Amino acid sequence: MMKQLQQFLAQYKNELFEAGDVLASKAMPELTEELFVLFETTGNRLQYENIYFLRRKYLSVFAILAMQYRRERDLQLLAKVVSSVCDERCWALPAHINRGNDPHWEITVDLFAAETAFTLAEIVGKLGKQLPANVCKRATDEVFQRVLRPYMEKQPYAWWENSDMNWNAVCNGSIGGAAIWLMKDAALLEPLLDRICANLQHYVTGFSEDGACLEGFGYFTYGMSFFTAFADMLLKYSGGRRNLFANERLEKIAHFPEVCFFPGGITLSFSDGDWKDTFRVGLMSRLKMQYPEIRLPDFANAAGLESDACYRYLILSRDIFFTKDFLAQERMQATAMAQMRQKGYPQKAQKIACHYLFLQAQWSICKSENGCALAAKGGHNAEPHNHNDVGSFLYVRAGEMILADLGAGEYTAGYFGTQRYEYLCCRALGHNLPLIDGVEQKAGRVYAASAFHSDAPGQITIGIENAYGLADNEKIIRNIQMDMESGCWEVSDCFALQPGRKVTENLLTHWPARAVADGFVITTERQTCRIRTNYGIDFRVREVTYCNHSGEEVKARLLQWEVLEGQEVFGMFDNEKYI
Repeated sequence: MMKQLQQFLAQYKNELFEAGDVLASKAMPELTEELFVLFETTGNRLQYENIYFLRRKYLSVFAILAMQYRRERDLQLLAKVVSSVCDERCWALPAHINRGNDPHWEITVDLFAAETAFTLAEIVGKLGKQLPANVCKRATDEVFQRVLRPYMEKQPYAWWENSDMNWNAVCNGSIGGAAIWLMKDAALLEPLLDRICANLQHYVTGFSEDGACLEGFGYFTYGMSFFTAFADMLLKYSGGRRNLFANERLEKIAHFPEVCFFPGGITLSFSDGDWKDTFRVGLMSRLKMQYPEIRLPDFANAAGLESDACYRYLILSRDIFFTKDFLAQERMQATAMAQMRQKGYPQKAQKIACHYLFLQAQWSICKSENGCALAAKGGHNAEPHNHNDVGSFLYVRAGEMILADLGAGEYTAGYFGTQRYEYLCCRALGHNLPLIDGVEQKAGRVYAASAFHSDAPGQITIGIENAYGLADNEKIIRNIQMDMESGCWEVSDCFALQPGRKVTENLLTHWPARAVADGFVITTERQTCRIRTNYGIDFRVREVTYCNHSGEEVKARLLQWEVLEGQEVFGMFDNEKYI
């Protein structure tokens, strides 16, 4: 573990120095009204946000370099960047404000306004004696004017304040951290911290009781990074009196990343997740210091400086601060840790084959002895960052996602508006789910799994008929079984439907595929897989495209066939690997 941590920090240092040299040679781009208005006129977020986040890269890189090495070049450049950020008309993103209805839109506290406030507050707190006094005063004044005072003067400030998702943790955690750095009057600070701590309890309850993040793994990382950083600051500020880590559910939440990574760096991508995600070493280091029994994912999946396209200072800085703290703990407690390792710390011995069940979240994640993985979900169609995906599954073999969950699409105005379920990533058609009379699942809390249970390792049963809004006497039961040694799987869908219903099975892959007499053949870079069924006709492959989270157009294939008609029909399909 120590060697991996040392290697990570050395690589991170190299990335920081390289980024600093590159940025120092280029002028920081400016935000313009022409860019700002694009979201209002076209719904496009990326053009403005790309410049916004590049500016935050300048801020984060030079802040961390200045804190770590105190080089004069970095301090001078940081002072200029801080002044430029203070000159920005609005710290919030265009997608998060409404200029038409809010005359005070410039002072909007969203995720990124709060993050910016925390970043500037910590820069002042850590580098106040090295930076020009006028720069520090300006930054402090802007943080109070744009974020701290608006938050203090209105309760609740906005919908996110006591919500149960990432906005709560990011905004409240950032505001709390900024307040600890800048507010010197305990009579004002303590009630503010009381309010923030109470709000953050709502965030924790947004996870299932068994620790799953319904928003997806990426949002686990996002929200928990800010929650954990604030909890750490609060613990130190209060001398141990205020301990947000002392929560049984939080320990379960801290174990969540263990189940999210599959061989080849494939990641669980339910909801608006990412099927090629990474984990933050700093976050996991701090959680492991608090909860020693958790297991860190493989360091091959560790995020670097460039992994966060938003260049969030808090996340990037804790990759260094928390990782160094954890490494120091490992060194200082070498003898004790050696004894604990005999009991399974820090990497508990475990069988490769395992079946994780999150019964409240209704997630099932199976990993076979030979490195295959199959993840399926029940749930409902009004989850945070919802996709219409009750009963869907994904399949990974030999480090490749054979049957896909697309994860997040490009964030646009329509993606978070009434057009959401026209996007392939969010609609049922973009998941491994059947269509009934050509109709997909519907969005809403009532469109939920009617059953979710497991009778044996590798097996899960999900009732999915309610997600289609079918009649009360109609049933669709999906039974999934994966062999825990070979990784081969079998899915059987049992349909008890009204006469005349048409059932179309629908699977999705990124890989080239062709229809054969009894199913499909999928050809990847490393293998050829076959999907077979004994209950279908009209096998066909349909090419589709979608925009991924980065705005890139990606090709996918829908594998479709008709299930033979009848009052009760039974459809079964399985997979085997060609040798």
